[in-house]
Amino acid sequence: NLTAVDLTGNGQGDCSVIGVAIGIRNNKNLTTVNLRCNRLGDEGTEILCQALQLNRSIVTLDLRSNGISKNGAELLAKVLHCNEILTTLLLGNNNIGDDGVKYLADVLYSDT
Repeated sequence: NLTAVDLTGNGQGDCSVIGVAIGIRNNKNLTTVNLRCNRLGDEGTEILCQALQLNRSIVTLDLRSNGISKNGAELLAKVLHCNEILTTLLLGNNNIGDDGVKYLADVLYSDT
């Protein structure tokens, strides 16, 4: 029963994250996913978000240094809005900008 996966710096891009997303979607015991220092971008983030909508066991998601912009932040905010289990989301060293921060802050504020 795998509960954590760490793929830090493994070159995961928007296409290769499909396999990771399938694993996330199908493994209901998984609580921690570390994809720090990859190249997900917004496209990979979208694929990941689709899996996160189906898996409500992920507690910690590390997406630092993945080239995520405000568009990816908006997708993640939508996941956070309907997923109360995900409590730690690490997004440092991305380019989400003020708009991305606002998307995330709005969902955090609305859930209080």
